Amino acid sequence: MRFNLTTTLLSLIVLIIAATPSPHAQSSIDSLYNLVDSTKAAEITELLQLTGAANLGKQFVVVMFQQLRAAMPQVPEDYLLRLESKIDPQEMERMVVPIYDKYFTLEDIREMKAFYSSPVGRKAISLTPQLMQESMVVGQEWSERITAEVMRDLEKMVEQSADSLPKPSEQR
Repeated sequence: MRFNLTTTLLSLIVLIIAATPSPHAQSSIDSLYNLVDSTKAAEITELLQLTGAANLGKQFVVVMFQQLRAAMPQVPEDYLLRLESKIDPQEMERMVVPIYDKYFTLEDIREMKAFYSSPVGRKAISLTPQLMQESMVVGQEWSERITAEVMRDLEKMVEQSADSLPKPSEQR
């Protein structure tokens, strides 16, 4: 419970900061977004919408407020609603466009759009959450196995090092 409360409190702080108007931060986001060629920005935005990545900001806000309401029921609902209304999930999309611009050409974006518009691309989009979830499970299992092996090896190494140290009676 402590971890969840701590996480929720940190999330609340992040949300409050995110909801606090900052002309500098907004102008910085807009500045970066405006550096992207308008045609390319439109193509990237379409790709984000096509893949569902454009919804990540919205999903984050929904989940964050669900967790906040569950962990801190004493926070007045009207306050949470006001705070939630100040957050622009599309801001995340504007922040991501320059990142895509940095790593992909216009042709790359168009090819990805073509792929994600195809039947196999739509299948990849629909299965990505399941793939990520199952991959995280096997990744956790793999990590636990590797960690156990490393710990056994370290314990052996410490035991061997201790055996090779001179005994107090041998030091004279």
